[in-house]
Amino acid sequence: MESPIYIGIYRHTPVQVGAYHWAIVVPHNGTSRKLNEEVDIFQVGSEGDSDWKTDHIRGTHLTSNDAFLLLVELPPLTVSSDIAAAFLSSENPEQGTTPLLRAHGDWSCASWAIRCLQRIESPNGWFSSAPPGNLRDQQAYYDYIRIWKAERCELNLRNKISDVGIVGTIVDGIRVLDGRSSGPELGQFDLRKQIMEKLLLQ
Repeated sequence: MESPIYIGIYRHTPVQVGAYHWAIVVPHNGTSRKLNEEVDIFQVGSEGDSDWKTDHIRGTHLTSNDAFLLLVELPPLTVSSDIAAAFLSSENPEQGTTPLLRAHGDWSCASWAIRCLQRIESPNGWFSSAPPGNLRDQQAYYDYIRIWKAERCELNLRNKISDVGIVGTIVDGIRVLDGRSSGPELGQFDLRKQIMEKLLLQ
């Protein structure tokens, strides 16, 4: 039985388009997997110069956090949500030997989430199909989710553009973007990334 898995995108405070907190979201054990029911949220955080720590929340509702913005749905897993939750709970919150993202001078919630997803893909091999956006390349996948998914959605909603392929659909009261099907080709994405960054400066 396949299990859904999502990247949760949250607004930072103060709100700024393109600045997001990342988490990994899976259905809570015993639910019918509807997004308005309880979910398990796996994430890391730090305060000031303190060490990075896990800040997982089990059995909560997405809308209980006012900063929640949207989900990016990934290809489902071939293992149960319980197995996925046990794995994510065991992941070290610290950087270790993982390279930093180019845009970040420090470890981040996004880097931790991407590293977890990379390990789900390999060596675990739990994705039912390969996620689009080049997950093996940390920076490329970060740009794909942040710019091609989250920022593009926010900018189009701001301009009252409701293309489902960009702003996603509302599922159980939650905005969900499709991160399961093919993304833009690399050269096409690089060009559109530059355009998006120019729009953000306007």
